[in-house]
Amino acid sequence: MLKVLKKQENNHEIRTKKNSDESLPLSLHRTEALFDGILAIAMTLLVLDIEIPNHDSIMTSGDFLLALGNMHLTFIKYFTSFFILASLWIANNKEIYYLHKTNKVHMWLNLTCMFFIVLIPFTTSVQDDFSSILFAPILFHINIFLIEFISLLRWLYIRKNKDLTKKDIATGAVFHKQINRCLYLMIIPLLAVIATFVIGEYSNLLYILFFFVKRRF
Repeated sequence: MLKVLKKQENNHEIRTKKNSDESLPLSLHRTEALFDGILAIAMTLLVLDIEIPNHDSIMTSGDFLLALGNMHLTFIKYFTSFFILASLWIANNKEIYYLHKTNKVHMWLNLTCMFFIVLIPFTTSVQDDFSSILFAPILFHINIFLIEFISLLRWLYIRKNKDLTKKDIATGAVFHKQINRCLYLMIIPLLAVIATFVIGEYSNLLYILFFFVKRRF
């Protein structure tokens, strides 16, 4: 009898501890710090993937400038990826501004987004190393599409769970604006996929449209 009572008491303590752990508030600031760190690392990895021209083929300043000119597609991809990452950082700052707390679902949506963000240096490098393969730049565009898609899911979730927001500033107009922004940004990588069949690696230039969308929203 004593063993049964002791077992029931232990089970009650385990359930109480589990419930108390689940009720602990999740840190919005730690999520923000992790997001910032992920972006900083991804930005750094981009430049580390740029290969220095072969020294043996460069004897004069003209040779050096020619070598840099031959790397113009590499620089286009680097600038594209860097400023996409910068735009994601700005967008995350805006999102955090409207929030006063987070929860498990919102945190996992952020972590899923980070998963695809850390792939940007990889997909950028792949399209540079396999420039003759059509699917290489398409892989990069799919990567960006998935990031923007998850950003859309985050805003839809936040709109549905308004207890996460600062209600005095997170108005319906804000949700409408941010959701529309995500939808427009999702269209750009899809256009880039189509453009890849026509202009190949130069399809990265379509991400210039990001700046026009950002200015509008």
